[in-house]
Formats: sequence, structure tokens, C-alpha cells
Amino acid sequence: MERAWAEALEFGAVEMVEIQKKILGDLKEWDRNVLGELEKRISRVKKELKCYRRSRINQENVHKEHVLRFKLDIARTTPYLLETKSPSLMADKR
Repeated sequence: MERAWAEALEFGAVEMVEIQKKILGDLKEWDRNVLGELEKRISRVKKELKCYRRSRINQENVHKEHVLRFKLDIARTTPYLLETKSPSLMADKR
């Protein structure tokens, strides 16, 4: 918000309405890009988790399932700690 405020002033916005429009636009973009991406990441992790739950039970798959559950918990509680481009654990899909 501070960046949006500063940018609005840089571009000559002097009225509060103009500044608010700039801030609102930046917040909408943030919501779409950050929170929208978060939902996609959560969905992707859920799909990977579902695959591991249906796969054969062995130590490697159990470990990967635990990692995915941890990622899902982190994404739900503190969304910005989950990496945007984390390597997939599903490289060895069956």
C-alpha cells in the first residue's frame, strides 16, 4: 500500500480519490496474483497428496505424503511461506 501511495503521488495524484483508486487497483492486482496463485498451489498440492494416498504404501511414499500434508498446512495458515515454484514431488508418478 505504501508503494501504491508513493506511485500515485509520483504520477501527480493530489486528490484523495485518485490516490485511493491507485491503491485499490494495486490491491485488486495483489489479490488476483497472490491469493489466486495461492489457491492454485493449494489445489496442486491436494492433487499430489491424493495421488500418494492412492499409491502403494512404502516408506518413500509415506514420507512424500507427510511433506505434502505439511506444505498444505503451511499454505493454509501462512500462505507466503509456500514457495511459488517448488519442485514437484510427483516426478516418479506411476
